[in-house]
Amino acid sequence: MLILNRMISVTTPNNLNGHRPVRNGLLTIGLSVVALVLTFMASGCGYDGSYRYPCQNPANWEAEECQPPLCEADGTCTKFLLPEEALSER
Repeated sequence: MLILNRMISVTTPNNLNGHRPVRNGLLTIGLSVVALVLTFMASGCGYDGSYRYPCQNPANWEAEECQPPLCEADGTCTKFLLPEEALSER
């Protein structure tokens, strides 16, 4: 980061000490662009509308694979995956 600072900074000889770096805004613009790109990349990892487990989908709640004892072995039963409030709405 120090190297990047020195490459982007310019010096003005009319300062009090003669060598004090003055930022020309490129560092701020560069960091803003990096933050914007990272934001867009992170938004691609968001919710895509699918369910992680088949038994979380209300359409599959009555399926054979979501009924005990089949689902208890791997912990994918609806009662394990959803809160009590969602189960009471069934």
